[in-house]
Amino acid sequence: MRRVKITGDIQLAISVPIKIYKARLTHPGATTADFYNEVSTSKNAAKKQIALATSAEVFSDEDGPVVFETGCYIDYAAGELWIDID
Repeated sequence: MRRVKITGDIQLAISVPIKIYKARLTHPGATTADFYNEVSTSKNAAKKQIALATSAEVFSDEDGPVVFETGCYIDYAAGELWIDID
């Protein structure tokens, strides 16, 4: 598992499945980070898997990681976003 800092909109994996175990978004004001199970930047709402939308929000799935089978596009607004991926 690796911890990665995200600093802008990014495509994490084009055709390789990726597992996200934890995501932490911090910012002094309101901000957002949305994770989509897709290989494009189209931001299809039906493909959104994780949505973080506060000044200090953490996603953690105790039952296991969220698997992005197609790819993972992150639409990121501001703040500090850290993810644990495999």
